[in-house]
Amino acid sequence: LDFFPREHLFASLSLADLHVVSLRPEMVGICVPGKLYGAMASGRPVLFVGPPRCEVADTVREHGCGEVVSPHDGATVARIIERLADDPERAERLGEAGLAAFLQFYEREPCCAAWCWLIEELWDDTCSPLETPQTAAITRPDRASHMRIET
Repeated sequence: LDFFPREHLFASLSLADLHVVSLRPEMVGICVPGKLYGAMASGRPVLFVGPPRCEVADTVREHGCGEVVSPHDGATVARIIERLADDPERAERLGEAGLAAFLQFYEREPCCAAWCWLIEELWDDTCSPLETPQTAAITRPDRASHMRIET
């Protein structure tokens, strides 16, 4: 397809029946594929092919929006695709779960609110920008997961 302007991107993402998101194991902790959030926003299920213990895999499992498959397991990838093709209601439920999670946690407003909350929690008038960094574990009140940041 030709280039889709950003304001029409939603239309191209919803053309797929399933979104495949992948991550090489050596990239864990370095990046999170941004296409995960676009797939969730499209209301379509996600098939994550990558390490079973990483942010993307945890997000897919936590929100029940798709399946997680280890790299180099093509037989399982094929089985999942066939199962979803044979069970469109399940695919629809997975997609709806992803969209609901996207709107609740990853859309601009909740993300900005989470950052504001985090900054307010960490802000201390006695801090100096030159202080030695330390790790803080912060729990958002509206989520069970934790954010780790360097302060």
